[in-house]
Amino acid sequence: GQPYLDGIRINVVPDESGLAAALRTKAADMAIVTDAKVARTLRSETTITLDSKPSLSYNLLFMNTKRKPLDNVMVRQAIAYAIDRKAIIDAVAFGEGEITGPIAPSLANYALPTSQYPLYTRDVAKAKQLLQQANVGPVSFTILTSTTEPAYGKDEAQLVQAQLAEAGITVKIETTELTQYVDRWLKADFDVATGLNGGGPDPDFYVYRYFTNDGNLNFVTSYQNSVSSDAIKQGRATTDVAKRKDLYTTAQKELVNGVPFIWLFVGRDYVATLPTTKGFTHLPTGSIIYLRQTWLNK
Repeated sequence: GQPYLDGIRINVVPDESGLAAALRTKAADMAIVTDAKVARTLRSETTITLDSKPSLSYNLLFMNTKRKPLDNVMVRQAIAYAIDRKAIIDAVAFGEGEITGPIAPSLANYALPTSQYPLYTRDVAKAKQLLQQANVGPVSFTILTSTTEPAYGKDEAQLVQAQLAEAGITVKIETTELTQYVDRWLKADFDVATGLNGGGPDPDFYVYRYFTNDGNLNFVTSYQNSVSSDAIKQGRATTDVAKRKDLYTTAQKELVNGVPFIWLFVGRDYVATLPTTKGFTHLPTGSIIYLRQTWLNK
């Protein structure tokens, strides 16, 4: 009966670049990979099978709406207009990603197509116009990023830095170890921060914690919007699918226009296995529950 294996040893590898060597030398039978650069290396290995699925997690920029000049929604909208998401996907995910809004595209019944968001069409002239209207003077801020979560966070920040410079926005980058980053994040001690947030199979998972006015993670951005907050709460309270779709449509439009996050893209999750590893089913949720039916043909 299940599970078939006598035991499972899980090694946490902070630097995913070592995974190819671990599989090649058979120090590991399977590896879960999130870094597209590492995935490219694994894909070229003839003795390794790589399976990929669209991720439910998403890459983003947290915007601290209490910090000047980010407390001005026109400044946040200007930043959104100046960002080229496709260029970021091509550079840090080697094209293996999809632009996302507040709800990941995999939740097709709820996620609005990003083509419906005007702020997603890069328009540097519009960004400059909004900054003039905001009348806050020269705009500058610092992006906080960590060395490992995601591994390409600094690269992402540098791309944003260059893109915003075209709109006259000055960006500095501060990179810390993950423990320091988490400590700063928990204190909302940043202007803007890169992030990789987990996702789930229901839209509530993406929006309730951060964007209801009393959500347990609302402190991260301090964003307050009664329209989106009420819609999200009503979405949690009903099981009517059509009604939920309408409510989450309202919430998504409000959130994108309010810019508490700048949602960038969803990448892909990868599972690499040796030919001797059998029976594992790769789920888009990232669950490893099917290790219970995995076996080794040795």
